[in-house]
Amino acid sequence: MNRERAGRQLALIAQTLATARRQGIPLWLRGGWAMDFLLGEVTREHGDSDWFARARDAAPLAGRPAPDLRLDFARGPLDSSLALVDRDAAVGLRRAFTCSRSLSKTSGSPVHNLAGQNSQTGQNG
Repeated sequence: MNRERAGRQLALIAQTLATARRQGIPLWLRGGWAMDFLLGEVTREHGDSDWFARARDAAPLAGRPAPDLRLDFARGPLDSSLALVDRDAAVGLRRAFTCSRSLSKTSGSPVHNLAGQNSQTGQNG
């Protein structure tokens, strides 16, 4: 496993969350990285980071309207893919992973740590 690449991907995950949080936009990590956060270890190489975001947040995230229900970003050799969901689907995502560099451990939801990054499973409505 390429630990340097994994470290760059974890840094990109943190940067993506920080950017979205500054704009008040919720994101949900999904796919292989979400599983690794749940397990608390990097289990394999990852080609990209996968996210859920609300469709209405596509323009603020990308700086332009999304042509469909997917946004793809590349930062050098690192890729991120956002699947955009409507409000009804987003309500169900409250129980999906939400990642953060500094999550409150007083929320009552389990917090998982992976290589200095934290993820939290949402337990609230």
